[in-house]
Amino acid sequence: MKIIAVVPVHGREPLLKYTIGRLARQVETICIGHTDSERVICESAGADFFYMTPTVSLGLKWQSAVDQARVKS
Repeated sequence: MKIIAVVPVHGREPLLKYTIGRLARQVETICIGHTDSERVICESAGADFFYMTPTVSLGLKWQSAVDQARVKS
């Protein structure tokens, strides 16, 4: 069984490199964020990053990430 973690990252940049780095070593990780700096941190830690504009509702962001996880599994 494949485990994929979906992680919203907006506003968590100070700790992001540590948490995503640890998580990405254990399971496949999908990050959802808004900025290029979030993308760089997530991708350098080995996670996939999906850019979602701040105007997209939280529910749609989660659904998009779950859909991506289904495609990957």
